[in-house]
Amino acid sequence: VLGLSRSGLDVPSAYYESYYDNVEEYVKSKNGVLSKNKYTEYSRVVITLCAVGKDPTNVGGYNLITPLLDCDSVIKQGINGPSWALIALDAAEYNNDEIRTKYIDLILSRQLSSGGWALNSSVQEADVDITAMVLTALSSYMDKVKVKTAVDKGLSYLSGIQNIDGSFGEYSESTSQVIVALSSLGISQKDSRFVKNGKTAVDALMNFHIKGKGFKHTKSDKESNLMSTEQGFYALVSLMRFEDGKNKLFDMSDVVSVTGNTAKGNRI
Repeated sequence: VLGLSRSGLDVPSAYYESYYDNVEEYVKSKNGVLSKNKYTEYSRVVITLCAVGKDPTNVGGYNLITPLLDCDSVIKQGINGPSWALIALDAAEYNNDEIRTKYIDLILSRQLSSGGWALNSSVQEADVDITAMVLTALSSYMDKVKVKTAVDKGLSYLSGIQNIDGSFGEYSESTSQVIVALSSLGISQKDSRFVKNGKTAVDALMNFHIKGKGFKHTKSDKESNLMSTEQGFYALVSLMRFEDGKNKLFDMSDVVSVTGNTAKGNRI
């Protein structure tokens, strides 16, 4: 739904309305509690609701942004918690600089000496996917010196571990997340730091593609994978939006709601 809504493709509005109805029904069935441990569940729904012009502060009477203001709960599952919470709050244009500052400081405090990030503080080896997601989350705060410094170190880490075929690790999702991060930061896929042996991350991602069937998890897989396809799709949408000069993937300020207001209340 996120990829489609940000792609510019002609999708019947009934598709998005059906999605929203299903989300609303699910939220009600859970009494507004999507998870007690994985708060990225709230982030993912908030982001996608914003992408289709719906208000995440009132889904069947439940405010799905409220849980994302609980820093202690958000961090439980690791650094991806505050990273995606930050992306979600920005997508919703939620006006709370205090919580944003808290999440940014928390994320920066977890950067490893290599320049990358790991899921948990107990791990000292950086993870490609997590590092890319963190960079995407920080991409809206490059005007802050400490953020820019951290991002530059993160980019150096990613550049250093890129494979000669342009990929990042053995899984397609890792390369997809790097494409999103670079596009969000306004960095071309052809930037010399991210071209290895003449190959870019996009070249590498297409090595996982099965024509007409989506993306594989690993190159040796025979069939496409749902999560791989989902991430590969929105990675290419992110790239397309960057190359077309449009808002980055998670910047929803260009979304128009036809059924009501969004969290900020100014999109009619």
